[in-house]
Amino acid sequence: MSKELNGKTEAATARALYKALGLNEDEITQPIIAVLSSAGSTQTAVVEAVKSGIIANGGTPVDVPLFSLCDGQSVGYEGMRYALPSRELIADAVESALIGQAFDGVALVAGEGEAAPGMLMGVARVNLPAVLIGCGYTPSGSFKGAKVGYADVCDAIGRIKNGTLSLDELSVLENLACPMFGGVNGLYAGNDFACACEALGISLCGSGTTLANSAAAIRLAKDTGKAIMNLVKNDVRPRMILTKDAFSNALALSMAIGAPADVVLHLIAVANECGIDLTLNTVQQISDRTPTLCLLQPLSAYDMQDFENAGGVSAVLNLLSSKGLIKGDCLTVTNKPLARAFRSREAVGAVIASLDDPISPHGSLAVLHGNICDEGAIVRRQSIKGVLSFSGKAKVFESEEDAILAAMSDKIHKGDAVVVRYEGPKGAPGMRDVSLFAAVLKGLDLLDDVVIITDGRFSGYAGGFTVGDVP
Repeated sequence: MSKELNGKTEAATARALYKALGLNEDEITQPIIAVLSSAGSTQTAVVEAVKSGIIANGGTPVDVPLFSLCDGQSVGYEGMRYALPSRELIADAVESALIGQAFDGVALVAGEGEAAPGMLMGVARVNLPAVLIGCGYTPSGSFKGAKVGYADVCDAIGRIKNGTLSLDELSVLENLACPMFGGVNGLYAGNDFACACEALGISLCGSGTTLANSAAAIRLAKDTGKAIMNLVKNDVRPRMILTKDAFSNALALSMAIGAPADVVLHLIAVANECGIDLTLNTVQQISDRTPTLCLLQPLSAYDMQDFENAGGVSAVLNLLSSKGLIKGDCLTVTNKPLARAFRSREAVGAVIASLDDPISPHGSLAVLHGNICDEGAIVRRQSIKGVLSFSGKAKVFESEEDAILAAMSDKIHKGDAVVVRYEGPKGAPGMRDVSLFAAVLKGLDLLDDVVIITDGRFSGYAGGFTVGDVP
């Protein structure tokens, strides 16, 4: 705590170093708030707005830069082996930074990939007042009159092979798919976990569905600065917010909006740091009772902007609450119950389905058990077209690269069951996201007729019958 700096002779050295940053006596005696950012120069405006909100509410912000990896930059090669382990490194870095210096609270500005869950793991250990804001999403691009995004570039690899896209067209698509920095335009690349953080109560309303670097994002960042000062004043700590009921809310929200299995992977990790036993049985129970109310790209034509305009996370929480599937009394970073954030938000338009006519009576994920996954594997059932069963000849590959090479060499056909092994914890390091292989199959027009089974994982841009996280 910053009070350790004041009135103690032995703290003179720490005060001298703060003064070397240009801080005066008043600033040193105010609550000192760490602003931990993993987003780098791309999020400078948001970081500065968070700091502005802290200053306006009587605090002194101190920049603490962190690294993070972008999953999208790592797909399809060895770099992906480092993506999930980076989450643990981020958690360790957050813990070290917050204990190693005298901070009163922390504002977390998360970039892509594993940054947000890693940050939450770290603050759960330290239990210092904290609030998280994500990087926001990028809008869709436009290519040949259609919305496009990052997933379309992944699919293009297969389309080049089958002749439905030329190399010149691919170059144009690369330039148009991601118009600006941010979580890409569908429910993947951090957008899925950012939405879950709203339901957890650790982020402000709108944090999961705000356009990156927009005026709304700047206002939200200032409000985030204000929120952390309120938490410090009232001594509200993360473990008061990150309760078992809060994790149930986050899972229910994730199931209702068609989230991928990566969300479960991260929520279990954060819950573990809070001393909460979140099991796959719990995941299955919540999915079984939660209807799917919304599907976003790549599972539909709707993008994140459509979801935001339709009411976003708050509108879905409001609907689920009316069916008793959300516990609205959970505490949030506003120091008020979750229900205060969503109770007046109504769904608008067709993006979010009604409870009377849901997309599915069950949530997006299902836990499978069998002779090759007795501890449980996860399937995203809303990405499967047709019946939830498959019978075919198994073709086994020792890596994602081998599987992609086979697909591009016409060695994978409709009706095959493709096993991609040694991409999980036992074969890595890391636990690779093998979604690029699924995207290649989609581009080759094979995805709906092939099942993929792997000890690796699948992020949001993977469609088809994909069974991942096999122990």
